[in-house]
Amino acid sequence: MDTKSKLLDILMTVLGETVDENCSAETIENWDSLTHIEIIVTVEEEFGIKIPQAKIPELKSFKSLLEIIKTLC
Repeated sequence: MDTKSKLLDILMTVLGETVDENCSAETIENWDSLTHIEIIVTVEEEFGIKIPQAKIPELKSFKSLLEIIKTLC
């Protein structure tokens, strides 16, 4: 499974709804502060990375998450 598909799968699982590459905390009602942390933890576990604490608040879209994963992998 490629990185994009894996990330979409994580977001769908955590958020409990169908998402696409344009999704963000602004477009998904379920993407609140608690699910944001769950997304971050799941991404770190699934990709074997550690996201710097200062970056976490910025990662509120599929695109920003994908970018940080590519940077850290």
